[in-house]
Order: sequence, then C-alpha cells, then structure tokens
Amino acid sequence: MSTLLEIRGVKCLVQDNQGRFLLVKISYAHKQWTLPGGGVDESESFEQAAVRELKEETGVELPTLKFFAEYEGTKPHKHPVRCFYGKAGSTEVTAQASEIEAIGWFPINNLPANRSNRVDDIIEFFTTSELATTL
Repeated sequence: MSTLLEIRGVKCLVQDNQGRFLLVKISYAHKQWTLPGGGVDESESFEQAAVRELKEETGVELPTLKFFAEYEGTKPHKHPVRCFYGKAGSTEVTAQASEIEAIGWFPINNLPANRSNRVDDIIEFFTTSELATTL
C-alpha cells in the first residue's frame, strides 16, 4: 500500500529598516537568487517552517512572521507554498554553507538579474497589497 506524500512549502519576504529585501542565492539547481524558504516538516505549521527556514538559511531570527499569500508550486509536484512577511531589526546574516552561496539585502529597484521569477511576483503582490501599508 502506498501513501501520498504531502509536500508543502514556504517563502519568507523580509525587509530591513531601509526597505531592502533579503534574498539568498542557492548553491544548487539554477543557482538563482530567491527568497529564503523551503519545505514544511510533517510536525510543523507553515509559520513554524518559515521561521525555521529563515533562521537556517540566513541566520535571521524573527519569532513571528505574517502570512500574506499562497501560490501553487510546480516542482517537483504541484503543492501549496505560503508566503510570510517579516521586518528585520538587524541586517546581520550568516549563510548556510550547504545550500546558500550568497545572501544580500537589495532595494526593489536594484534586485539581482539572475533571480527566480517568483521573487518579482511575490514582491509585486506584497507591495501592491493593503498589507504592505499596515506593516
């Protein structure tokens, strides 16, 4: 008997006090810049996964993140990916050597060229939503 493996993911949209966005350059696949994030473990909520992935990949510790969007991932299977927002008080970051090649804070008008399409989609959705004006 086989069981269906449920795949769920998270992305973290984090800004510093200057309004710059935190991006990570992954060291595998297309080696693109993307938002910190990853898979949700079986025993955790989406928000817990977002907090954990953000800390693991960047060293940034934010105890709570605010959910603002969900989209359907495409690889390797269609699965829900929830997006969370946080404001970092510090810009100090530490890359996770095994997965992250580089980390940077980027203003919206100077995002790195080699980036995932989802970065633009998520930032645009957030910045044009009512949530952006309330945080």
